[in-house]
Amino acid sequence: QAYRDLVSKFLKTDSARACMRVEVESREALVGQVVYCIIHREAVRQHPLLGKYGVPLHSDELGHLVLSDRRALDASLQVCAYLREHTTGPSLEVFSLQDQKGTYAFAS
Repeated sequence: QAYRDLVSKFLKTDSARACMRVEVESREALVGQVVYCIIHREAVRQHPLLGKYGVPLHSDELGHLVLSDRRALDASLQVCAYLREHTTGPSLEVFSLQDQKGTYAFAS
């Protein structure tokens, strides 16, 4: 949330006029995806059962991001690879807002 607050404040400044808003918002979305992957990896390390379930995020959702520098592009490729690795097969997605079956199975 702290990063989103910073982005919101930045977008209200004169400096933001020199940046494409869509790119700033794309970076914000990418940061959220990176944080999700880091938290998920740590959660699976601490609770291996979680690794038997898929993640509710999908790599194809990152296709709309507007990223102009190599580091951001590399980060998005790493996120895509992580999400693909954890969404393969018919596993249920845990903590999904679309379908809670995986979350209920994980909890039981």
